[in-house]
Amino acid sequence: MARVKDTDELRKLFKTSLNPIRRKIIAHIGEGKTREELKKELNLLISSLKFNLDWLIVEGYVVDEDGILK
Repeated sequence: MARVKDTDELRKLFKTSLNPIRRKIIAHIGEGKTREELKKELNLLISSLKFNLDWLIVEGYVVDEDGILK
């Protein structure tokens, strides 16, 4: 049973690492950024940022603490 969980985690990590936008988001967040800061720094459309950031949050790679992404 634990092996399946490990495999699922590896799949999620691999899927995350394949997406250049998600890699950039994670790299730029550092110790905390707002969505607006990320949008400006990465020069992304709000729709692209929202789609990828929501995915990262759901998968547990990013957390939103009172508007600050970590």
